[in-house]
Amino acid sequence: MHEPPRWAATLLAPATLVYATVVDWRRRRFDAGAGVVRLDPPVISVGNLVAGGTGKSPVCRTIARHLLETGRRPAIAMRGYRADATGMSDEAAEYASRIPEVPLAVGADRIAAIAALEDPPGSIVLDDGFQHRRVHRDLDIVLVDAVHSGLDRGMLPSGPRREPRSALRRADAVVVTRASEVDPVLAAEIERHHGRPPLAWTRHAWTGLTSHHRGVESTRPVSDLDGRRVATVFGVGNPASIRRSIEAVGGIVVHDVAVRDHAAYDATRVSAIVEAAGAAGAEAIFPEGLQTEAEFEAFAEGSPGLLLANMTEFGKTPIIPAARFGELGYRMVIYPLSMMRLAMGEVVRGLRELRDAGSVEPMLERMQTRKELYGLLDYVPGEEWRFPGGRG
Repeated sequence: MHEPPRWAATLLAPATLVYATVVDWRRRRFDAGAGVVRLDPPVISVGNLVAGGTGKSPVCRTIARHLLETGRRPAIAMRGYRADATGMSDEAAEYASRIPEVPLAVGADRIAAIAALEDPPGSIVLDDGFQHRRVHRDLDIVLVDAVHSGLDRGMLPSGPRREPRSALRRADAVVVTRASEVDPVLAAEIERHHGRPPLAWTRHAWTGLTSHHRGVESTRPVSDLDGRRVATVFGVGNPASIRRSIEAVGGIVVHDVAVRDHAAYDATRVSAIVEAAGAAGAEAIFPEGLQTEAEFEAFAEGSPGLLLANMTEFGKTPIIPAARFGELGYRMVIYPLSMMRLAMGEVVRGLRELRDAGSVEPMLERMQTRKELYGLLDYVPGEEWRFPGGRG
């Protein structure tokens, strides 16, 4: 989410007032139960308070995998921004490639999309569902970005927030993403509006590189990016977080290309990007969010001799065999593998309680102090948090 400058936010204040009035009207309507549909399978919603990326997809995948492993037959329901003629969006394509066993219900009317699934699911994960209140949810998880929480900014369009801060009260749990450490100031701010401390603090970290070179796939250490001069092209909601990841492993960003979220790339745009990257002395281009093989072809044709890399954890790339990259003429393509270190233990326990007891109240009653939270998560400050079951 690219926020307007402060002076523009002032000019947009009247529009923000209108927007806030509409949001409040919707809130009161849904709070009264008007228009809310309760589905047969339990629904777990993952959303955020701001426009832009907070890491919803990795969390949704983690929950869906857990439900799959425990026999709950999950489906993921999502809006599908900028879907193609087949109805498939780039985010849906990413889910389909990462967890093909989980069916997808894609559409602005998520209730109709779920009803259209061939096999009725046993549980539903609602991607970006915090504001989609037509669907009753049994567990409401809200993600807050540690770097750009939006809690100190205004509501749309003058700021990034979709709702007032008080909306956090209706969430069952708040998970902080992209945190390098526990921030007591942010924790206090969340507790002030949510009524409880954050359930978990998480971070993104690159753990390795999968490279394709002359049709051969291999795994490389992230240190291979150390000292490389790169140009970045990020069509995502939160590009700053990816740039920090590049710099954290030693990459030197010499040129940034600003594009809108889920941008498409034609030959003219690619040519301009490559020319600007070359002029800046970049030896690598990181184009995020390439959605079709044709876009890979455009970059390959427009940048002979350059090292190209693509971000798959944050992107929505089609699955292309290594041999095909060789045919396209790529010197090398690097896929940085990102691992979101989620302290999801207590969330998983909450899901079990929801299944067994029909309520998450026991979990919420335990979330009183940070010391108790650490104990519940088996967390020792200074150590890495890992997925439940010891997976890193």
